[in-house]
Amino acid sequence: MVADSIPTSERLVEYDGVVISVDGKVMLSRAGIGGLLDVYSITPVAPHPGPLGGTVAFSFSLAKTLTVPKALSGRARKHGDRRIPRAVVVGSDGSVTLLTGLPACPIVKSSLKLASASGAVTISKDGKFAIAAESGGLVVIKGVDTATLAQVGSVYSPTFSTPAGTCKPSSAQTLGVMADGKFVVTVQNCGLPKTNANVGAGVLLTIPFSAGTLGAPVGRLNFVVTPGNDQLLTH
Repeated sequence: MVADSIPTSERLVEYDGVVISVDGKVMLSRAGIGGLLDVYSITPVAPHPGPLGGTVAFSFSLAKTLTVPKALSGRARKHGDRRIPRAVVVGSDGSVTLLTGLPACPIVKSSLKLASASGAVTISKDGKFAIAAESGGLVVIKGVDTATLAQVGSVYSPTFSTPAGTCKPSSAQTLGVMADGKFVVTVQNCGLPKTNANVGAGVLLTIPFSAGTLGAPVGRLNFVVTPGNDQLLTH
């Protein structure tokens, strides 16, 4: 049941790429038209019946609407860290933008240009690194904590075996970091043959992550359905 509606800065415009920070205090939402990012402050309220039914327990206040450099496409994503009021936004043109001061005074603090980008992005549990997907594989970006973004090393793109031959990370649509911060997980569409028993064409990879370095995959799960949303929930 829908409990309530949240007003946006652009009426009659489709919104997608919604994400809420781990501490539950910030929400980011991107308009379907390029370049607009709504920043909301979330405040708990005494539970009460909503105007559309259900129970309302939180208030969402639009703090600011940002125009992010390099217009965002449908693959632009963002992700907040649990300890610092920051977020990373990725555009399909390869732009990576760091936002700080969330939610009350959001500003564009730093930016970086990758060779390409597919949109999926996540932030390490210590809040120091971002891992972004591009057409050639995965890219580690440092400086999320210091507000000075820079790519770490080369593009990560190991070859791994599948029931259909071999595959490499490329334009991954979903990323996540395990709760202990030691592994990155992603689903890669490897074109595996589908059957009645195996309905997914993707492979779930578990990748060691330490001090800004991605290691060789230590786990593979075949025939996984490839999600269309970049936020992969991990525990």
